[in-house]
Amino acid sequence: MELERKEFLDKLAEIVNIDSGSRSPAGITAVADVIAGWFTDLGWQVTRHNVGDETGPLLQITNKGTDKYDVALLGHMDTVFNDGTVAERPFRVEGDTAYGPGVADMKNGLVAMYFAARELSKDPENSPAVCMLFNPDEEIGARYSKHKMIEIVANSPLLYVLEGSGTHGSTHCHARKSITGFNAIFHGQSAHAGNMLDRSGASAILEAARWTETICGWVDREKQITANVGIIQGGLAANVVPDYARIRAEFRTVTMEDQQRLMEKVEHMAANPMTPGVTVELEDVGGRPPLNPSDATLAEIERATRVAASVGQEFRVKARGGVSDANTICAALPHIACLDGMGPAGSNAHSPEEYLEINSCLPCVELLVALLLDLKK
Repeated sequence: MELERKEFLDKLAEIVNIDSGSRSPAGITAVADVIAGWFTDLGWQVTRHNVGDETGPLLQITNKGTDKYDVALLGHMDTVFNDGTVAERPFRVEGDTAYGPGVADMKNGLVAMYFAARELSKDPENSPAVCMLFNPDEEIGARYSKHKMIEIVANSPLLYVLEGSGTHGSTHCHARKSITGFNAIFHGQSAHAGNMLDRSGASAILEAARWTETICGWVDREKQITANVGIIQGGLAANVVPDYARIRAEFRTVTMEDQQRLMEKVEHMAANPMTPGVTVELEDVGGRPPLNPSDATLAEIERATRVAASVGQEFRVKARGGVSDANTICAALPHIACLDGMGPAGSNAHSPEEYLEINSCLPCVELLVALLLDLKK
């Protein structure tokens, strides 16, 4: 394969050095413009789907004149970082590691998709029908693009999601937990703290604390349930019984049954506060269903293991606690074969320490190309 490290890094720097936070339509559009140019130069067909003014376009890029595909590849153009982050810490390389906002989550995967397409373009007759999707809003749950993505991916029996693979030897992903997030808002009755024995007061913070202890008690290692209260706010001063508090919480489960059971417990707590005089309201902040492997996915893992061995690689899969677009798409298309975490390796996503293992990039492209060409054998 005629692909050099410098070529990959140059393309990656081009899009990492564009701020494209999920709430920056202009930045996401700028990344989309660059990617569209890359594929237009290859002769692939680029379609832009406007999925709302709040975000950039969804790119649908194909190599053949058909709406039925042998495989769909998916990556997201948005990051979690605000405008101005690139100015503070632009793309840089230190030895075999690259740094920058979105370098591992997941602009590395976008570049891998392009180079895989470039290899396929050298022998179009023996290439499968491929659809590559570049999503503008994954980091906020694909709230604007998910319905269009599902509609397009439904035309393919196979989906690869180019989120980053695991570090130090690339471990791919075949299963992910669900996520259910919510805000709980507590309304109590304020009073002077020194007179709280004589006058009625209802502490919103006390109720919030009881919720925090309860929710964190749902952690279950055997069932792989995680539960966390990540934000707690409220109160005015130490001498005031607080009449307002709020928490932001989430739980993650392997099964839909556990997800539904825990949400029912949340709703029961809201209807039955533990602190007299306090009322509770809930705000749904969205979530995603679990991703569990279909029979088609298990068969695809067997094929990927064989193909990887043919190019001197080992194909390993592991369940992950984080979510991706695969959760949403495969819940709507439960019989599709889906492999996630198919991008280059990296870690520390969503932080200033995010990094990419550069030596994983070319093997990633090599495996992708081998998997795609094998579909035509």
